[in-house]
Amino acid sequence: MMEANDIRKEALSLTLLLFLVVIAAYIWFLNLMTQERVFGFLISAEMVVFSMLVYTYYKPDFDELSRTWLLMASIAVVELLIFSVIVTG
Repeated sequence: MMEANDIRKEALSLTLLLFLVVIAAYIWFLNLMTQERVFGFLISAEMVVFSMLVYTYYKPDFDELSRTWLLMASIAVVELLIFSVIVTG
């Protein structure tokens, strides 16, 4: 049976993976000729979320994850998404 730490780590990983899929699907439908700045912000957000996903798999246990790093990365992703919304007008 999975421990609570393993369940939390898997839930975090699945949430990050779902976020990656949603942003990738949104990027797929962008008009790159007119929305290249939005594309840049969204690709940057994708890279930060992907690095968070790699970080969660790098650490063997949920308790070893640095909540400071995850919080800073989450704030960076939110800022990038806000910038992408502002740029679209």
